[in-house]
Parts: sequence; C-alpha cells; structure tokens
Amino acid sequence: MFLQIIFFVMLCATSITIHNFDTHMLKDMAIMMGAQMGASFANQEVEKEYQEATEAIKTDQKTLNNSSNTFFSNIGNIKSSQLTNISNIFSAASNEVNTLQTNQQNELTNTENYIQAVSSSNLPLAYYLDKENTVLFDQLFENSKMYTPQGVTWRNIFQIGDWMFDENTNSFWQLKAKPFLTTDITTQKPSYKDAHKNSIFTEWNSSTNYEISCDITLYKVSYPFYAGIIFNKARWISGDTYGIEKYRTLGIYGDANKNITLCFAQQKTDDSAKGTTPTPPNTPLDQIYQNQAKQNFTINQNTFKNISTAPITFHIKIKPTPGSVSYKIWGKGSTEPTSYTTVKTSIINKSTTISVGSGNSKTTYASENDNDIFLYHGVGFLSPGAVCQFTLKGPQPLLFNSSNLKLFQKEVENYYLDQKNKLLTKSL
Repeated sequence: MFLQIIFFVMLCATSITIHNFDTHMLKDMAIMMGAQMGASFANQEVEKEYQEATEAIKTDQKTLNNSSNTFFSNIGNIKSSQLTNISNIFSAASNEVNTLQTNQQNELTNTENYIQAVSSSNLPLAYYLDKENTVLFDQLFENSKMYTPQGVTWRNIFQIGDWMFDENTNSFWQLKAKPFLTTDITTQKPSYKDAHKNSIFTEWNSSTNYEISCDITLYKVSYPFYAGIIFNKARWISGDTYGIEKYRTLGIYGDANKNITLCFAQQKTDDSAKGTTPTPPNTPLDQIYQNQAKQNFTINQNTFKNISTAPITFHIKIKPTPGSVSYKIWGKGSTEPTSYTTVKTSIINKSTTISVGSGNSKTTYASENDNDIFLYHGVGFLSPGAVCQFTLKGPQPLLFNSSNLKLFQKEVENYYLDQKNKLLTKSL
C-alpha cells in the first residue's frame, strides 16, 4: 500500500512537470505527502499489531491463569486423594494389627487353657508361665537323652550323678552317691531341694491297666538317702517347671537318724491358692523328707550294716490306678507275698493341713492330691544319696528286646576297643 501511494505522488509530480510546475518543488511535496501518508498508515499498522499482540497476551494470560488454576486444583485433588489413600492404608494396617493382636491374645488364652487342662486342674497358671529359666529347662530336656539300646528314650535331664545302662544285665545303674542334702547357696544351710535331680525317666502313655515290676539293688548309701521307682510321671510340657517333680514314687528312705522305711508319696497341691498367689506344690520328696509321706513299714537298720560287702535287693511290683496304688515288696531270697497292699490316693479331706518349714518361717496350708496325675504314665528311677541298680522287668513296652540289646552290646565293645587302641598307640 505504501508503495502505491509513492507511485501515485510521483505520477502527479510528473504530470505537474508537464504543466510547467517547478519540478523540485513538486518532488518535495510528493516526498512530504508520501512520508506523512506512510507514517499514518504505518502508525495504523503498528497500532493494529499492538492491539493484536495485546489481545494475544490477554488470551495467553487467561489461558495461563486457567492452566495454573487447573494445575493447583489438580495438585489439591491429588493431595486430598493421596492423603485419603494414606489414611485408608493406615486405617487398614491398624485394623490388621488389632486383628493380629486379638488373634494372638486368643491363641495365648487357648494355650493357657490347654496347659491348664493337660497339666493340672488345680495349679494356678502362674506355675507354668511365670517361672524362671523355662528356655533353659527346654534345652536341658532336649539334650538329656541317655545312651541306651534302640527303643524307648530314657532321659537324664540334670546330668546329676553317673547314670548308665548295662546291656549285660538289662538294667540302669547310678554309680555315684550324690548326697540327698546339698548346701543352699542363699541360706548356706542344708537343703533337699535338688535331691529330685538325681533321677532318670522315660515318657510313656497307656490306655490299659499295667503292672510295674522292678528290682532295686543298693550297694552304698549315705544318710539321708532315697532309692525308689517313679511312676505316673508327668509328660514334659514347655514352661511347666513344676512338672519335673510331678509323679508318684514308692521306695526305700533312710533318714539322718538311719531310720529306714518304705515310703509312698505323690505330688500335692495347695487348693487354697487357686486364682491367688500360688504356694509351691508339696512334692513327693518334700513329703518324704518331712515325714509326711505314707510310711508303710520300717525296715530293720541291721539289714544295711554290711551293705558295702553284701548288697541289698528289693523286688517291687506296683499297680497304679487313678484313686489308689497297690504294691508288693519282698527281699532277695524271700517268698513273694500273695496279696497286694493298697494305698488310697483320692483327695485328702480339705480340713487336713500340711506344715512346711519351722519357727517363724513355718507355714501351714490345706492340701490335696493331684488326682489328674493318672493322666500320665512315665516311669523312672530316683536315687539321691545311694549307689544302686534298677532292673526293670515290666511293663513290656518299656523293655528293650534281645536283638537291640545285642546290637548295643556290640556298639559298646567296639567303642571300648577303639578307645583302647587309641590309648595304646598314643605317643608319649
């Protein structure tokens, strides 16, 4: 457009020249007019472009504002959504934790109920769950297997004394006279609390009646001592440290005054302790040592005078039932009695009291037998203060068969020869 105007002005200037106007003057006029008109048109174009740019900027600004608003709105929605998701996840996790805790508590309750049901209907749960060193007792039990022929497993939990199995006589020996009384670390006084540790046993279960038959031969004793048969021994239950001493026992007891009697005892429980702070149960050795066991007859002291040169053997047969124990006992060379002596083991009258301790520390409480002790049929031997031999003759499921005894004998012989060769070839 601008070029067209210049051309028009120049054309006019040419025409004027033809009509004899001043050529230079016309040129100046044409240039001035062209410049003025060009500037006007240029200004209009610049204004138009400015307006268009302004509108574009406004449009871009509006778009930017809308985009910004949308962005921040989306950010807010995302934050809200994420927070909701996090809240939901946390809530779900909390619910899951609560569910797990509830299930764990229910499992613990069921476990406690189970322990109570299978262990004793009388002892408070504190006996099973709050005792010290329960893990240590589990480890002792796991590592307590004795070296015996293939068959039932015999255990020496505390490794006290020198227990071993003799395949030639098919019998168990206690070769070391560990004392009945030891010095209490706390009081520095004689205590019998560890006497039960000098024992071995095997776990067994039976749904039929049975008779235990065993010969006990004593070779050496230090007073007081006890050599007896354990039966109705409780099964091992993790955490039940009192279950170790939960059994019946029948055997020979010699007190500090060298009075010798046949004793029967089984664990008793303080029935007044239910749901309260428990009193420790009155264990079989507690009763025997405190002269609270059933003492059936006295054995002549002279019988034990020459024990070191003339070992003493007692033949014993025992028939346990839930409410009683029937037994026979006779010496070597004597005739077996024709009848059994029966000891009733039902609940003691609740007015009966048992005193423990002496002086200011003496306590008295009502006591009853653990009647559910017949749920268990473990058998074992107990011999604090005595070197003796136990030859078990029945029940049959607890005995080792002849082939296993021969294999065991061969193992022992090979071991002996191997050790002998190592000793002979050892360099000085």
